[in-house]
Amino acid sequence: MGRNKGNRSTIARSLKNSRLVADSKGKVAKAVRWRLNAYEQEPSIMNLVRPIPSNSGTLKSEANVRSSAKSVSNQKPAQYRFRWGSEFYNTPVRDNVVFYESFSGNGTLCNPWAIFNELLADPDMSHLEHVWSIKDETARREFNTRYAKHGNVRAVRYETDIYWKEICTAKYLFNNATFPPYFTKRPEQVYVNMWHGTPLKKMGYHSNEGATGARNIIRNFVQADYFVSPNSFTTETMFKDAYKMNNIFEGTIIEQGYPRIDAQFASEARKSQIRSFLSDQGVELSGKPLVLYAPTWKGASFHSPTNDAKELHERVRFLQSQVGGQFDILLKVHQQVYRFAKDDMTLSPVLVPNSFQTNEILSITDMLITDYSSIFFDYLATEKPVIFFTPDKLNYSDLRGLYLNSLPGPSTQKIEEVAELLTEYSSSTDSLLGKGFAAARMEAKADFTSQDDGSAAKRVVDIVLRGNPDSLETKNLERSKKEKILLYLGGMRNNGITTSALNLLNNIDFNRFDVSIWAPQPSKDSPAFLYERIPAEVRQFLRIGTHPLTSELNDELNSFLGLSEFNEASIPSSAQSVFQTEWRRCFGSSTFDYIVDFSGYAGYWSFVLLQGNATKSMSVWQHNDLINDRDRTVNGKKPNFVSLSSQFNAYRFFDNIVSVSEDLKNLNRNNLSEFAPVERFKYCHNTVDSKKVARALSGKETELDGVFNSENISAEQVLDYLLKFKGKLNLLEMVEDRALRQQIFAKHGVRRFVSAGRMSPEKNQARLIRAFAMVHELHPDTELLLLGDGALRSDLESLAEELQISDSVIFAGMVKNALPLMKDCDCFVLSSDYEGQPMVILEASSLGLPVVTVSFASVKNSLDDTRGIVVNQDEASLAAGMCDFLEGRMVSNVEFDYESYNLKIMKEFYSAIGAE
Repeated sequence: MGRNKGNRSTIARSLKNSRLVADSKGKVAKAVRWRLNAYEQEPSIMNLVRPIPSNSGTLKSEANVRSSAKSVSNQKPAQYRFRWGSEFYNTPVRDNVVFYESFSGNGTLCNPWAIFNELLADPDMSHLEHVWSIKDETARREFNTRYAKHGNVRAVRYETDIYWKEICTAKYLFNNATFPPYFTKRPEQVYVNMWHGTPLKKMGYHSNEGATGARNIIRNFVQADYFVSPNSFTTETMFKDAYKMNNIFEGTIIEQGYPRIDAQFASEARKSQIRSFLSDQGVELSGKPLVLYAPTWKGASFHSPTNDAKELHERVRFLQSQVGGQFDILLKVHQQVYRFAKDDMTLSPVLVPNSFQTNEILSITDMLITDYSSIFFDYLATEKPVIFFTPDKLNYSDLRGLYLNSLPGPSTQKIEEVAELLTEYSSSTDSLLGKGFAAARMEAKADFTSQDDGSAAKRVVDIVLRGNPDSLETKNLERSKKEKILLYLGGMRNNGITTSALNLLNNIDFNRFDVSIWAPQPSKDSPAFLYERIPAEVRQFLRIGTHPLTSELNDELNSFLGLSEFNEASIPSSAQSVFQTEWRRCFGSSTFDYIVDFSGYAGYWSFVLLQGNATKSMSVWQHNDLINDRDRTVNGKKPNFVSLSSQFNAYRFFDNIVSVSEDLKNLNRNNLSEFAPVERFKYCHNTVDSKKVARALSGKETELDGVFNSENISAEQVLDYLLKFKGKLNLLEMVEDRALRQQIFAKHGVRRFVSAGRMSPEKNQARLIRAFAMVHELHPDTELLLLGDGALRSDLESLAEELQISDSVIFAGMVKNALPLMKDCDCFVLSSDYEGQPMVILEASSLGLPVVTVSFASVKNSLDDTRGIVVNQDEASLAAGMCDFLEGRMVSNVEFDYESYNLKIMKEFYSAIGAE
C-alpha cells in the first residue's frame, strides 16, 4: 500500500507543478475603481443617478457608491461593467455622434486623430458631436479644456458610465485597436476599425500566442463595417491570413492610404509649430538635423512589456556623445512602454511625449532609427533614410517572428555601427545610408505607402460619412466556394466530448469546408494543450468577456432557461434579445452554412447559436443517454438538470438532433420525442485521431522523444535540439510526463489493465475496482491503471485501500496524452453504466488493445466480437471477463483499420448535418 500511496503523491505534485494558474490579483480593486471613476467625472454625469446591484441584491444610488465599495468588490469586474453599460442599449442611437478610441484610451492618437481633425475642420460636418475615450484623468481634463470653445467636442474617461453611454449610442465608432471584450456593436452603428500599422512582426495566428492572443481582435474585426488598411500587404498578410478574416469578414476594406500619415505632409509653418510644442514640453532641440530613435516594445506579452527605458536612454546618450555635434537625437517609445519612460526625469530632454502624434514627429525627422516597429512603414512616405538597429535580432525573431527578410536600410546589432553610419551620412548623402539604399526605399514606398499623399483622411471620410461622392475604390475579401461550418465545442475540458470534437476537426475535409470553432479561452478547466490539437486550418472564436445583462434581464433569462418544458413556437423577446446580442458580440456579421452545437449539454449556448440562422442547417449533438444524464446525482445534487432541461427545450428549433451511435439515437428519440419531431433524430459515430494513434504506436510522440530515448546522446546534441524546438515544446511537462511513466510502469513482469474516463457515477469505476480485487486475488501479477479525474476520485482511492489493493491500483489523474500510456498496457476495460459511443474503446482498438466492457445500450456500435468481449453489468461478470483475457480464453487478434473507419464516419457526419 505504501508504494502506491507514494506514487499518488508524487504524481499529484508533478501534475500540480506543471499547471499554469491565472493570477487574479487586482481584479477586486479594478471592480471598485472603475465605478469610483464614474463618480469623479464632470458634475454633469451626476445627473445619471442609476441603481447599482449590491452583493445582497438591494439597490444603491450613485451618491452611495463609496459606501457600496465592499459589496461591489465581490462582483466580477467584466460582468459588473457590462451589466451597467447594457442599460444604454435601450437608448436610441444618435446619428450625429462620432466616438473615437485609440490604444484603449491611451490618448488622442493615430488614425482616429486624423479622422477627428478632418471632420472638425469641415464646415459640412459641423452638425457632428465628437467624443473621445481617454484613460488618463489629467489628459482628459486638458483635452476638454483645449476644446471647450468648440462646444461639440468632449472626452470621457475610459470604462466609466458615461463611456458606456457614449459607446453604446454613438452612430460612428472609430478605433485603431479594439474595444473592450464586453462591447457589442448595435446594428444601427457604423464601426470603422483603423488598425495601427503595417505589420513587420508576426501577428494573430502567426504569432506564438496564436488564437489565444487574437481572441478580442478577431471579435472586433468581425463586428466592423469597415477595415482601413494602409496597403494590400496588410490586407492580405495580416487581416486576411494572420487573423483568418478571409471568407468570414462581411464588411468593406478601405485601402486609400493611412489617415495618420497625412500629418507627415505638414507645411513648413506646421513643422515650426511642432518644434515649438516639443520645446515647450522640455524637449531639447538645437535646430540640427533630427534623428528619431523609435524602437518597439519587448517582452513575451503586449500587455506586460519589458521595462527597457533605462537601456534605451543609455543608447541615446551614447549616440549623443558620438554624433551630437551633427544631429539632435530624440527617443520615441512604444505606447506600452511610455508609462515606464515618463517617470524617468532624466529622459525628459530627449523623450517625445506620448501626447504628440507620431506622424507629426516624423514630419520633422531627418533620419529614423528603429528595430521591428511598424513606424518605418509610415516613414517610407518621406523617402528619407532608415537604420534598423536590432541588438536582440536572434532572440526577437525567435520569439515574435518577422514577415520581411530584407529591409530598406542598413541593419546592425551594434550601437557603435549606428554611430558610424550617422557620421558617414553627415559627411556625404552618397553614403550607404543615403544613396546606397535609395532604390530599396523607393521600392518599399511603392509597396507600402503608394496611396499616401496627405489626403487619406478625406478619402476615408468620403467613403464612410459622405456617401463616397467620388466613387473611391473599396474592396471586399474574396469568397471561396467552401461551405462554412461553425462548431461549438463546449467547455473544452479534458473529456470524451472534447476528444470527439478534436478528432472530428482532424478529419474534416478542409478543401471543401471553411471551419470555425467556438470555445472558451484556455484556462485551468480548459487546458491549453487541448487547443494545440486544433488544426491550423480552423478559425478559432475563443470566448472572452460576457454579454450585457441588467438584473431584470438576468432574472428573465434565468427564468426562461429554468423552464422544465417549453412548447412555444418562439423564444420570449427578453431572452431572445440576450441571445441575439451575445451572438453579435462574439460573431458580429459572420454567416455560416452549417452551425453545430457539438457539446449539446446546455441550452443557453444552443439558443445563442440559433441566432446565427445557418443558411443550410442547424444541428445539435447528443453524446449520451441524456435523460439519465439529466437525472444523474453527484454528491446529492443533479448538476446537469437545469442545463439539460433547457437543452431539451432548444431541440424544436434545430434541424438535426444527432446521437453518436444508432442505438443511442433510438434511445434518445424514444425518451425525448416530445421535444422535437422524430425524423430530426439522427446519428453519427465518433472518429479517431489517426495521427495521434500513429504517433502513439510509433512510441515517438515528437522528434525530441527520439533524442532523449537514445542511449548515445551527448550534452551538445541535447542542447542543439532544445534550441531547435524552443517555443514549441514544454520541456518541464515532457520531463514530468516521463517521471509519470516511470512511476506507472515501475513494476516489471505484471499484466496491466487500463481504463480511462472522468470519475463520476455513470462511469462506475467502483464496479471496476471491486472486479479487479477479485481478479487480483487469483492473479497477483496484475495492476489496474486508472486515467482520469473527477468528483469521486477520493472515494475510489478509499475503496482501493479498503479492499487492500491500493498497491496495485494506480490513480494517474488527468494526463495530457493517454494513448502512449494505454498502448503499453495489456487490456482495456470499461465499466460504465451507460455511454454514447465511448471514444476510449475506439482508441484502445486502434492501439491493438483487447477490450473487456460491460454491456450498455450502445456498446455494439463501438465493439464487435473480434476486438473484445461484452459482459453483464455486475462485478462478477466483469471479473470473469478480465480473467478470460488473462487465461487466454478471449479472442482479439483482428486489426482495427482506423483509417477506413474514419472515412466511413466522415460520410456519416456530412449526411447528419445535411451536407451530403
